[in-house]
Amino acid sequence: MFGMCMSMSVSFAASAGLAVVGATSLAIAPKRQKILAAVPLLFAIQQAIEGIQWMYLDQGLVCRSAAYGFLFFALIVWPVLIPLIVYLIDRPRRHIIRFFVWLGALVAAWFTYKLFTVPLDVQVIGQHIFYNPPGPFYWRLDFVFYMTATVGGLLVSSKRAFQVLGVLALLLAGATLAISWTTAASVWCLFDAALSVCLEDYDFFSQLYDAYNRAEPLMKQEFFRACENFLKMSRR
Repeated sequence: MFGMCMSMSVSFAASAGLAVVGATSLAIAPKRQKILAAVPLLFAIQQAIEGIQWMYLDQGLVCRSAAYGFLFFALIVWPVLIPLIVYLIDRPRRHIIRFFVWLGALVAAWFTYKLFTVPLDVQVIGQHIFYNPPGPFYWRLDFVFYMTATVGGLLVSSKRAFQVLGVLALLLAGATLAISWTTAASVWCLFDAALSVCLEDYDFFSQLYDAYNRAEPLMKQEFFRACENFLKMSRR
């Protein structure tokens, strides 16, 4: 099963917040980063579709259309778009990241085939909307290819911020799967939205990482100096 998260109010609130971030970023982003700036807007659309799904549960065509709309973003757009963004921005590693772009296209094609050939059932379990047949969080092999396509490009990027985001993605996916395999996607959709905001300012994260690396030797020096002073004082 593939789950959507929380409630109608959460979905619409997330959509509004992401739309503001996306519109602002798109307005000020340099031309080369326009595609990156558009990511929160796409997530805003996906979250709005989720809100509509909550509003029209068990109401025929609208419910089914919203379900396919959400799954279009979750299973088809993101496996292609995330590695493509890394490919366009990270020029030094393009020869490697190209593999993940093609893998993402294959993953998207596979899920497109599943959406068109397997009947879709939408149901509410607890506080979450689940889909049956599944997305990548149900079949383990699907999950491996899905995660490799969406996160692999981040991990092999030469941009430190992309690498950090890739590691965070894997850690969160692992933690949610350890709690529950079937409900992991409910947390994952919230993470995707947060990730889109983080992606907007990857240069900031890179600068922060570089600043830490520059400060680390000084911090170690000051730490050992403090320890030395403490030992001197304790001997008196």
